[in-house]
Amino acid sequence: MRAMEPGQANGMTMDAERLLNEAARTVDNGGGCAVATVADLFLPAEARLNDRQRGTMIRLLTKLVQAIEQDLRRRFINHVDGNIPDELVDMIASDQIEIISPLLFRSGLLEDTELVALLKRRTEEHRLVRTLRLKAVRDAGEAGAMPPAPLLDRLLESSEVRIAEAAMALLIAESRRHDRFQEPLLARTDLPAEIQHRMVWWSAAAFREHLRRQASVEAAFIDRALVAAGNDALAAHDESEALESRALQLARLLADCGKLDDELIVKALDDARPMLAIAGLSIRAGIDFVSTWEMAMAPARLTVLLRAIGMERASAISVLFALHQDGDAPDRLIDLAAAYEALEGRQAQNAIGPWKLDSFYRKAIAELAGGLGGRGSGR
Repeated sequence: MRAMEPGQANGMTMDAERLLNEAARTVDNGGGCAVATVADLFLPAEARLNDRQRGTMIRLLTKLVQAIEQDLRRRFINHVDGNIPDELVDMIASDQIEIISPLLFRSGLLEDTELVALLKRRTEEHRLVRTLRLKAVRDAGEAGAMPPAPLLDRLLESSEVRIAEAAMALLIAESRRHDRFQEPLLARTDLPAEIQHRMVWWSAAAFREHLRRQASVEAAFIDRALVAAGNDALAAHDESEALESRALQLARLLADCGKLDDELIVKALDDARPMLAIAGLSIRAGIDFVSTWEMAMAPARLTVLLRAIGMERASAISVLFALHQDGDAPDRLIDLAAAYEALEGRQAQNAIGPWKLDSFYRKAIAELAGGLGGRGSGR
């Protein structure tokens, strides 16, 4: 690791001031990044997203819409009570013909910034888990010894009943993130309530558009049955079952017991459980999960975040390299590690202050600034 004199800024090594400036450039740009990602996702192959990202995001979205469609069809049939022709019931119950998916993709409704941002986070989470697992296997082989017990196994055996139960809930939530071929999934359970709400009613509207062409069925009856089916679907949604929520619940319990230390966060990454590590950083920093994820995915912002929560240097460097070694040049990570030394804790805490604001408030500030900028300074 290269040493660095405090205050050095020669263009070769990053100092604290440059680190803060780089981290600050994207503090209020979450919405802008999401808009760019929307454009990328729905552009042709030459779009900015790479093929892996784009392909994974499209597959996740397609499977998600199909799952919501199947659920809505089943609930709709439960409410028709024999008041529509049997052949229409058979058509609705069949999986052979997609009804909702083609209409939603054509409508452009799925070009939703929050939905696409969620798809991208899920895509990057899958990549990160695979990278961390490969690293764990490689490290175990090089060590030539039995690795220590995984973190979650130890937590499952905790004498603290609440911690053991939260660890089991996290394990169950993780199991929903992959299909039987270990391909990533975005389960309806993992949707934030706002996105779940929009997608259910978009799907109901698409279903209505298809069914209204059936002249033998009264439109008012279709509307009543679809509203009942949509409300049933929303009532069954429990946001607390999402992996992010389960990870935060466990991290909060660990913090209450004084166990959410640097070592635990590093161990979570060693065990390829980045969601638990991000949740731990979120709790310690007092920042919401999504904002913490966004900070963690940008090396400079992550470096500032780790300094702000007072993480020890060795642990901070382990976290930085675990999350970014596969995507960033080693020299850049070494520069960031050196800048970590030069950055004072109070500077870092001030820098992450805006991220502690309510996320809707931050979004409103960014949107207002963008709107005023677009209209110019004149009245």
